[in-house]
Amino acid sequence: MRATLRSLVLAWLAGILFLGAGAAEAQILDTVEVTHDGTNALVRIRFAALIQYLRHAPASSGELVQVFFQITAGEEGTIGTREEQRRSPPSDLVPRFDVIYPPQPAGQQRRIEIRFAAPVNFRLRPEDNRTILLTIPLSAAQIARLTPARPAGVAPPPSAAAPTTELDRQAVPLIEYSEPPERNITREIVTSE
Repeated sequence: MRATLRSLVLAWLAGILFLGAGAAEAQILDTVEVTHDGTNALVRIRFAALIQYLRHAPASSGELVQVFFQITAGEEGTIGTREEQRRSPPSDLVPRFDVIYPPQPAGQQRRIEIRFAAPVNFRLRPEDNRTILLTIPLSAAQIARLTPARPAGVAPPPSAAAPTTELDRQAVPLIEYSEPPERNITREIVTSE
């Protein structure tokens, strides 16, 4: 009886230690976000550690992109044995994608895989020492959906060159011929002692 109780307690402790060891392992992937800027969709992949971007393949289009990097600061010894995955947030700007950090042996060079549901054209570069930025051109239809429509019945603002009221017509000569006031600009240099 005593031996059975002892083996159960040891098994329970071993289970707790096993679960605790997995929770203590650091993560490499932090966040994935999709935004837009003008005519491009921007995909930002943020890391939980400081990294140095090395290279990526393929160069500019595909469904699978591999990004190679080094971890420059962080708990490098605890990062790398477990697979991590982040799904793309819902977006009409880019095809659905997953960012995967596959299990890797400890070493200098690491990689992530970005798997898109459909082929994309892209430019990839590091944005800072924690973020990889993919720039994906938007289609004309996507750009049109992002441009706010002008409400019906709203006219564009009147031109400043053509005054519309009597008061505006009287003010134009005053604005054109008034001299700006002279300013005395001085600079102060503050030194710290």
